[in-house]
Amino acid sequence: MAPPLTLARAPPGPGVITARLAPASRGAAGPRDAPPRAPLEPPRLPCVGVSDGGSAQGRAGRRLPQQGALFQARRRGRARGRRAGLEAELQQLAQHSGSPLGGPPGPPQTPIPPNAHQDLGAEAAAPTGTGLVRDGGHGHGHGDGRPPGGPALRELFQRCVPVQCRPASDEELLLVHSPSFVAKLEPPESPGPGVWGPRGAVGAALALLEPLLGGALRNGVALISPQDPQDPPQPAAVAARVAQKQLGVQRVLIVDWSPRPGRSLARIFQEDPSVLYFGAQQGREPPPSAGDGPGEGFSVELHWEQATVTDGDFAAAAFNILLPIGLQFQPQLVLVEASLEDLGGALGVSPAGFSLLTHLLSALARGRLLLLLQGGPDLGASPGGVGAVLRTLLGDPGDPLGPIAPTPSGLASIARTLSVQQRYWGCLQSFGRVL
Repeated sequence: MAPPLTLARAPPGPGVITARLAPASRGAAGPRDAPPRAPLEPPRLPCVGVSDGGSAQGRAGRRLPQQGALFQARRRGRARGRRAGLEAELQQLAQHSGSPLGGPPGPPQTPIPPNAHQDLGAEAAAPTGTGLVRDGGHGHGHGDGRPPGGPALRELFQRCVPVQCRPASDEELLLVHSPSFVAKLEPPESPGPGVWGPRGAVGAALALLEPLLGGALRNGVALISPQDPQDPPQPAAVAARVAQKQLGVQRVLIVDWSPRPGRSLARIFQEDPSVLYFGAQQGREPPPSAGDGPGEGFSVELHWEQATVTDGDFAAAAFNILLPIGLQFQPQLVLVEASLEDLGGALGVSPAGFSLLTHLLSALARGRLLLLLQGGPDLGASPGGVGAVLRTLLGDPGDPLGPIAPTPSGLASIARTLSVQQRYWGCLQSFGRVL
């Protein structure tokens, strides 16, 4: 009969269980008559990779020594792998975020170049200075060459970088306007800004555009004199086209705080996916359009149905519509059109409200923000609004803002706009459930 196999603890090993053969003696009891043996204790496994850096808590409550250099190297390798995976997922989201989540594919999105992340990077030195240009109509507000407005506004003007206005050329105007419109204008060789008219209105925007995109300015304001309401020039549209055709800009955001029947910015870029248009106006007519053809989804028209719009309504529209779409679109230039009457309270928005809206838009396009303000030669009707916007652009603290809770009618208008735009912008999928 073969000797039985028993388990015993080997004396030299540090807690290692080994097997050995124990010879059976004659006359000894058989397996059935063997006395019960005490249960074996669980093995105490040795710790490997012990270092002097302290100890960690084990699963069974025991204090285990901290892992060694090999384990730390493996953990760093896994962290690098997770980081690479996250970067790949973010790149995929940036390329395919134009389609709504779980819905039909949206319109063709503007191709994002490989170096698009450089638009939002902080590696380059940030430009400084707020440019200020007048097209000639505002330079004679007092008849003695002084800038228009009161002492506080003139002090803000003196802190800005003065930019000389110039007339827009025929080639620049023809990027947007018809030949018949250009033919009836005064020639660009006219003696001064006072007779430039529409050329000066467009040229004021272009005079700021070149140093802004060249890095000489951080942002800018153009004060544009009143134009013919029946057939007005389009400074923002011409500036967008010049930036794209001559200055290497690919994506432009145009914000119109109070669209008027004569300014047809939405129709100009209705089929262009490289220009994102946002307009807010009162009334349901004309019905809002999201764009046509390849530009479908790149026209965002918000129609306020209430008579009075508050700071809270505009702030809610900015946070729930304008900023999410703008961050997904990643513009390289932001153009804002407004009238001095709007900044004076015609829209129901306070100067502090316009300061907030300007501050929010400065978060896009690395702060490349150009405001085109149109109105009469006397800024006394809207010194608070113009001053609040200038202080924001200059980097001063914003004006104190009161309660900004939106009105129920304002939320309803925002919800209707979201219902149209959610099919085009994946970033809006969660906002509809909140509102």
